[in-house]
Amino acid sequence: MLSAILQLTGAILLGIMTAVRKSNEVNKRLAPVVHMAGQVHPRVLEIYKEINLFRIGLLFVAIGYLLQIVNLDINILAQFNILTKLLFTILLVIILCFATICIVNIISKVQLSKTKPFNPDEGPFEKGQVMIAPKSYGEQQKWKKNKE
Repeated sequence: MLSAILQLTGAILLGIMTAVRKSNEVNKRLAPVVHMAGQVHPRVLEIYKEINLFRIGLLFVAIGYLLQIVNLDINILAQFNILTKLLFTILLVIILCFATICIVNIISKVQLSKTKPFNPDEGPFEKGQVMIAPKSYGEQQKWKKNKE
């Protein structure tokens, strides 16, 4: 039963970002991310959250399958009727999902705080990578100083 709970939690976490997405958010996700020199793009936090939810969701699924393969399970609920098992499963899945989302939010904010602002003068860039920048970072800083 524990393996099934972990697998169900992982599946929900894998699908949660796409299930709650509105149609206008799809268009935002399809738009290219254009970096702004000297700043961290505002969508970086959303990207970190999505990546971390997917990683933890896959981890739950993998642990659930591993427990099932090695036949490790907790049979505490074996003596209860099916309704009690169902309610316990739903409650535990909801608790695990909310706890995971809270943890992902914290981890993503820490990652965002460690993210350096974009500097187009830093490299090397990969071959074929397109970078749209109106001016180099150094030129932008000079332009800001001259403007003031």
